[in-house]
Amino acid sequence: FSNIRSNGIIAILLDENDQLLAAKITNGENEIFLGTYKGKSIRFNEKDVRPTGRNSRGVIGIRLEKEDKVITMEVLDKEGEILTVTEKGYGKRTPVSEYTLQNRGGKGIKLANINKKSGPIVEALQVREDDEIILSTNKGKFIRIAVNEIRVCGRVTTGVKLVNLDNEDEKVVSVTRIAKNGNEEN
Repeated sequence: FSNIRSNGIIAILLDENDQLLAAKITNGENEIFLGTYKGKSIRFNEKDVRPTGRNSRGVIGIRLEKEDKVITMEVLDKEGEILTVTEKGYGKRTPVSEYTLQNRGGKGIKLANINKKSGPIVEALQVREDDEIILSTNKGKFIRIAVNEIRVCGRVTTGVKLVNLDNEDEKVVSVTRIAKNGNEEN
């Protein structure tokens, strides 16, 4: 990547209907966290990912069930929690330690208990107690919440209501983390 041409370079080979979700710099010793739309997650050591060339597909991080998709990727710090937010406005914080370290390429474990009341997962990101988040809905509503106001719950729970939605058509579509230093993360 040190000699990028004006017309760009290929960073990864994608299959039809695939999209690049995220790219983050790591130090070779990090843990990677992936979360899916249907509520699965996997946490693995980055050493489990063998180096490949730019023009390759890479390796499987998590095996997906039918109609599922990866919606989040985090490079984990040792401290912090995973904040999970659903389409219907439910959320929770869960200690990273509750997400068992596994080998990459597995089916993963439950990220949250999702159901008709909660809806699928919109975002799962690492937060710290002094961060804030901004939730936005498809109807243009924005809510700013201090992370320390969100209840800490177990991994296999739905969480608590973070935002009241006005009707059945309204849903949470994005979550942005604002770190203590004011930098946006997602």
